[in-house]
Amino acid sequence: MTSARPTGGVRGGEARNMYRCRCLADERTRFEPMSDSIRAFTPRSDAYARVFFPVTSEGPDTRTWSQAFATAPPTPDTAWPEERARSSSLNSASGDVPSEVASVLIDVLVRSGVARDEQVVLGWWSGYGDTVAPPNAHLDFLPPDDREMWLVLSRLDAIPRLTKQVGRGPTRWLPMSRSWSVVSDIYDRSVIVVGSTRLVDAVVSASGLEAVFVTDRTRRAVLS
Repeated sequence: MTSARPTGGVRGGEARNMYRCRCLADERTRFEPMSDSIRAFTPRSDAYARVFFPVTSEGPDTRTWSQAFATAPPTPDTAWPEERARSSSLNSASGDVPSEVASVLIDVLVRSGVARDEQVVLGWWSGYGDTVAPPNAHLDFLPPDDREMWLVLSRLDAIPRLTKQVGRGPTRWLPMSRSWSVVSDIYDRSVIVVGSTRLVDAVVSASGLEAVFVTDRTRRAVLS
């Protein structure tokens, strides 16, 4: 088990935050770190969805993968590099969940019974050069590949504000209830939502999201 390294003096509420973050992050038994599937960094659950990040090109407008690549809807195994080879001008967010996706996901979670003020451990990869550490964060390591992450205990409805402060959205949303998760790795152009069948059904059917059902055997390699 890796010891957390605080980003400064630790006292009071920050110490409690660190303790709670570490308790959740160190639950390695929830993952299969050596797996080549999404189970390398997602907990075991009833159902899983893959949500695709919007595609951008020369202008500010975004498109779905289906619109951008003029293909049938993406499947669980649709990989970005294969699609991008058809048009080098296309791009997408990598790793952090785009704000427009995060806002819809928060609404879906709330409509599915998650409290807006639910306590959530949020994680950002510490290696980005264009970000600043969130307030009261500490460093720890998470699978896959022992990514060094800034972790902070916050609320679900604080994600938009923290995204602006940090400069990117969190790649890990890990609730203290452990009843759902939103997880991506630093190179991924889609995010995995983990939870009950009811929640995942709501994600896949949500207006404003391009999402498909996946299984816990979906290969990590297709996400980036």
